[in-house]
Amino acid sequence: YTCSSISLHNMTKHQVLMSLNRDTTRCYVCFFCNDTATTEIYTLSLHDALPIYVFFDAIYLKVRHDGSVIDQAVLISYGVNDFGRREILGVSTSLSEAEVHWRAFFESLVRRGLRGIELIVSDDHVGLKAARKKVFPSVKWQRCQFHMSQNAGSYAPKKSLREPIAEAMKEIFNSRTLSDAKQCVKAVCARFARAAPGFVKWLEDNIEEGLTCFCFPKKHRKRIRTTNSLERVNREIKRRTREAVLFPNGESALRLVTGVLLEIHEEWITGKMYLDMTLSREEEDRFMIELKENQAV
Repeated sequence: YTCSSISLHNMTKHQVLMSLNRDTTRCYVCFFCNDTATTEIYTLSLHDALPIYVFFDAIYLKVRHDGSVIDQAVLISYGVNDFGRREILGVSTSLSEAEVHWRAFFESLVRRGLRGIELIVSDDHVGLKAARKKVFPSVKWQRCQFHMSQNAGSYAPKKSLREPIAEAMKEIFNSRTLSDAKQCVKAVCARFARAAPGFVKWLEDNIEEGLTCFCFPKKHRKRIRTTNSLERVNREIKRRTREAVLFPNGESALRLVTGVLLEIHEEWITGKMYLDMTLSREEEDRFMIELKENQAV
């Protein structure tokens, strides 16, 4: 099975047959899925894209494959460029989120010119994590804090401790600086040492992966510490593709998802700026002080 992918960088609606209407009908879905014109946009270059922050996530759609019905993975990436605007970088279908599929997706982005990344934001999926280490070994990684908080709850030995653990995670992630966050981690570990030793062990082993955002400007942290913005994209894809119910093949699913992402991409690049990438002299001085403090921690 060969992974197929599409880039939406610098695309316009003229490069596909048409984009999806807000109220998708079953007939329109079937028509769009039979179209082959979208194959022209599979290999658009990313050489002009300069994403500083790159986000990765996946959703699953039901697809017919070799005479049976499977949940096929749709791998999605978007970036925030040096102008502070979001843009879709790529989308790919694969049989699963295994390392080999994430690695193929990452390598396709690199071949098309993806470079200059300063931070990757994703969840802790085993396949994604392994592929990231091989293709982007020197790029900093921020583990999604939302998913980390959810994972922390699973280490509560009893139901009554779930809320206190959730509040403790929130306290850590809302710290002012990296130094404050690490002090908070020590306090949380001491607080739960007896009541939830499994949580404490998990926290000590994993918390560093959730604190990478402290190495970046404070005004960016709230939006680079989770994959929530991509989760919203995934929900929109689900809403816009629910009429299809079952796709006849992976290619049809890819083309339909591409139509949805194209609309989102155009809204992003023509709409309101997502992040202010400029730093005032005072903000720059404060950021440099925090970087030095982080290096000393």
